[in-house]
Amino acid sequence: MTDQENGNAAENVIQGPWPKTTRKVKVPDESIIALQEKWCFAEELCQSVIVQMIHTIGENEIDVSDNEFIRDMGLIIEFTKGAIYRGMGLTHQTQPLLEYFVDIDVGLDNSIESEVNLDLLEDFVKMLGEKNDGPEVS
Repeated sequence: MTDQENGNAAENVIQGPWPKTTRKVKVPDESIIALQEKWCFAEELCQSVIVQMIHTIGENEIDVSDNEFIRDMGLIIEFTKGAIYRGMGLTHQTQPLLEYFVDIDVGLDNSIESEVNLDLLEDFVKMLGEKNDGPEVS
């Protein structure tokens, strides 16, 4: 075949030599990729659970578009993520808070009960309010 028959293919070839690079391609560690996949799964699972919960609540004539409801859901979403993350061996910022405010009791028959310490939670909220208000001026 001639260059004419190849459609002048030889004109489209760029001749080397190419400079040799000393840089190596950095490939993420497999454990980091696995961790990212866990996070993605946890996020998708949380979203699925929350969407179903909101749908069920809305079906029972609760106004899910109300500002207060949306604010409440923000915290519920984060606590749900914390529970899912813990179940998958991941950490989340809400976990220490739950450990602080929720007591776990294991019965003699290995039954597990949990109870939110509402008095402790109320004291905590009051303390936060005092910090935000600043010192009282006499």
